[in-house]
Amino acid sequence: MYRHVISGLALAALSASALVSVADDSTGAASVLRYPAAERGPTVDAYHGTEVPDPYRWMETASPDVSAWVKAQNELSQPYLDAIPVREPIRARLTELWNYEQYGYAWMDDKARMPVKKGGRYFFVEKTGSQNQGVLYWAESQGATPRVLVDPNTLSEDATASLANFSISPDGRYVAYAVSDGGTDWDHWRVREVETGRDLPDLIGDTKFTSVSWLPDASAFYYSRYPKSADGKGDDQKQVSVYRHRLGTAQADDLHVYSITDNERYNPYATVSQDGRWLVLGIFYGFDKNAIHLQDLSKPGAPVVRLIDKWDGIYDFLGVMDDRLYFRTTQGAPRGRVIAIDPAAPTPVEIVPEAEATLYQASVVGGHVIANYLEHARAKLVVHRIDGSRRGEGGPFVTEQVFYTSKDGTRVPMFITRRKDAKLDGANATLLYGYGGFDISLTPTYSAAVAAWLERGGIYAVANLRGGGEYGADWHDAGTKTQKQNVFDDFIAAAEWLIAKRYTAPEKLAIHGRSNGGLLVGAVMAQR
Repeated sequence: MYRHVISGLALAALSASALVSVADDSTGAASVLRYPAAERGPTVDAYHGTEVPDPYRWMETASPDVSAWVKAQNELSQPYLDAIPVREPIRARLTELWNYEQYGYAWMDDKARMPVKKGGRYFFVEKTGSQNQGVLYWAESQGATPRVLVDPNTLSEDATASLANFSISPDGRYVAYAVSDGGTDWDHWRVREVETGRDLPDLIGDTKFTSVSWLPDASAFYYSRYPKSADGKGDDQKQVSVYRHRLGTAQADDLHVYSITDNERYNPYATVSQDGRWLVLGIFYGFDKNAIHLQDLSKPGAPVVRLIDKWDGIYDFLGVMDDRLYFRTTQGAPRGRVIAIDPAAPTPVEIVPEAEATLYQASVVGGHVIANYLEHARAKLVVHRIDGSRRGEGGPFVTEQVFYTSKDGTRVPMFITRRKDAKLDGANATLLYGYGGFDISLTPTYSAAVAAWLERGGIYAVANLRGGGEYGADWHDAGTKTQKQNVFDDFIAAAEWLIAKRYTAPEKLAIHGRSNGGLLVGAVMAQR
């Protein structure tokens, strides 16, 4: 149901003068790169009485025509890329830089899964530099020798199967793990016994993007799945429903728990509170608003109640303390705040008010609220007591934060990483990266590819465009729908600023984006 456009410039090609160029043939004449034609299809959609052509809809399918078009594109570009002299040295250096042990597990939201303790056991993901996929390990104690629990590198001969997600049962006896094959978003879940490494017969299919949430006694878990289409496969054009799976039973026998019947766009996902009493149902459509429905699991047959159903902001469930449910919300606070709700008297009580910085994440830990703020796209942690009062806050390259002015006068931040001794004389090869969408904030982080680029004297810039989440809901909204042009204007202004300040020059500047950033790159290339 999601459409992505992937684009950008290959890092290895940045030392070349241009991707589209002329090449000398054996006769000495110049031959222009001729790209494969992209046929325009007849698809036209009608929106509110207006017909909108979508001539390239055929590219969104896994058809032979799409495969042939991609193959032709690769056959054109690969010889050009292979002929770039610095390509192999860069490949060798990247291989060297990526060859280190990595811990944690990156999910699609770019957050890392840290080591966890369940039932006295420790669980973590480790990947050596030479492995395609990270391996899930477990240990009886901190000093014990780790043992392999799930190794996705052994799940397929061509290394295309990956560990898409996993969830450890509260007692540490089982792991439910999802496997994705061949890069698809679809996955299937199995359950493995930790002690023996044996898979139970349980198999859950027709899922994508769902997590599973265990009951405290590990007898069952909740998950969301799509209905089957006429061909027997999951139909992601329909809504998901929530089911409860009891260990040792077939998926066909899973208990249907909840569906949204009054709006075909809404999708429910379930989380069991840590005390096992509440089934918290997050109802989602889009990225800027959601609802919360609730079921009391301590009362058999209790109905689902619509605890928060105004669709007036984002509500992220944080946990339960003193019979109150805690949420991070943007309701009435575009930069975020924390509220608590007693289901018996569901009037929200503000715990952490909105601040000048954006409340990006929050956790309920040990009777405290740990607030993770973004202050000009930089992280800052603040510990709050239960009453809301604060308890505390806590090489050769340089990263600097600058601010520039976009076309409409908006002040936009940008991070620039460079060698400390780089001269701002307009001669630096510079790579400018942007995303600008889906409420995602771009914050400083380590990248092996960027390290290789910096070592060769390049400058790396990341613009915090509107459409992201750096300054809360208003910043995100300003780069969506009819205001999408703001994202492109912000990116163009970033490039102009880098040139005006003599970090680089037009012929030394390359732009890069992927997924939603690919749309950005394509748009600004077309406009400028």
